[in-house]
Amino acid sequence: MVGSKMGHDARITGLIVDPGETAAVSVGLDGRLCICALQADDAFDDIEMRLTHGPLTAVCFAAVFSIARFSFLIGTLGGKLLLFEQSWFAPKITEVASLAKPVTSIGLYKNFLTYSDADAVYIRRWDTREMLTAVNRPKIPEAVAARAELDIIPSILWDFSAEENMYVLHISWYNVIRIIHIDVREILGETGG
Repeated sequence: MVGSKMGHDARITGLIVDPGETAAVSVGLDGRLCICALQADDAFDDIEMRLTHGPLTAVCFAAVFSIARFSFLIGTLGGKLLLFEQSWFAPKITEVASLAKPVTSIGLYKNFLTYSDADAVYIRRWDTREMLTAVNRPKIPEAVAARAELDIIPSILWDFSAEENMYVLHISWYNVIRIIHIDVREILGETGG
């Protein structure tokens, strides 16, 4: 199915699709959160909300998507990381973290919440919100950083290495990739992968 949906008055800064491919969720600098049906039968009407937290910069699912109940982690230009939860009742927004700079990316893998600003990637336990560590951005030449602000937003990829029995975090900034092996089984009370 090829089509287009409108809903934003400014640049879209985050886009995710649920694993069942029933909905696409976008956020933008206009402060809007838009949820669009992707199925041909349009099982639900598109949802569009303007949040009062200013321009939005990133989004990821915080739970399995269902039109009856959904939750997202949303980043703002003002440095807030918000948990947005919607059920048949009123939406609930909770602040998860506050940064001095805009939130540039968000990821949730197993029990790990990762989010970033221009200076670092922060890693927390999702269940307790305990801060585990921060990975500072490597030195990027000033001329490159000034010319390519959007290109230094980190890409974050989590994986599990069965061979090493560890979680592996891949982070890339512009032309630098860091691969971090984290043995967090004791922290999470796990005995294996």
